[in-house]
Amino acid sequence: MANQEHLSILTLRGILEWNKWRAEHQGIQPDLSGVNLSGADPSRTWRIFSEADLSGADLSGADLSGSNLSGSNLSGSNLSGSNLSRTRFYRADLSRANLSQTDLSQAFLHDVDLSGADLSGADLSEADLSGADLSATDLSGADLSGADLSRTILIKTNLTRTILKDCVIYGIAVWDVQLEGATQLNLAITPYDQPTITVDNLKIAQFIYLLLNNQEIRDVIDTLARKPTSHVLSLPTLQIQAVSRMSYKPSFPLLPSPFNRS
Repeated sequence: MANQEHLSILTLRGILEWNKWRAEHQGIQPDLSGVNLSGADPSRTWRIFSEADLSGADLSGADLSGSNLSGSNLSGSNLSGSNLSRTRFYRADLSRANLSQTDLSQAFLHDVDLSGADLSGADLSEADLSGADLSATDLSGADLSGADLSRTILIKTNLTRTILKDCVIYGIAVWDVQLEGATQLNLAITPYDQPTITVDNLKIAQFIYLLLNNQEIRDVIDTLARKPTSHVLSLPTLQIQAVSRMSYKPSFPLLPSPFNRS
């Protein structure tokens, strides 16, 4: 149950008064749990929520669907179980926030800081996460079907049992992620204005894109393929296996495997 005083300050006095009250009462954790602040009136929600200081606030179980929280500070807040469908979070700070089991379907999370956040079990289907920072984020069991992950940062991200299907991953940065039990299917590595090329493995997506678009890298692999087997290891083999799963036929010939020469 939300604290009615906190709710009145936020909804009746406006953002400037709310942020001033937060600055003067830094030891108080705002309780807005279970409230209905959905964006039935878009112009009204823009005045109420954009640039709001909601850091550390309890918004668990709240309905913020369709609201505009662009530029807001929600770091360390509790939004677990909330309805955030179609909510706009452009350049908001959601670092270390608890977003477990939330509905973020079709949410706009462009350039959002989600580092260290808990998004386990969240519905992020068709969400725009382009440019978001997902470093050390827990996305275990989350559904990212149809999500835009272009230019996102995935460093030490937990993607165990995550659904990664029909996602755009052009320009993504992937390092030391956990993908055990994850569903990876039709991940587009090309931008919207180019013919679609998809892979089914997030970890090799960057390599495949560079392979297709960088002549120098192809030359290096070709040079390695011509060396004795003991020096080549499995790099050309990896290239063949990866490209064979793509939905697009590259214009250059596949490199022969050094392990199958007559």
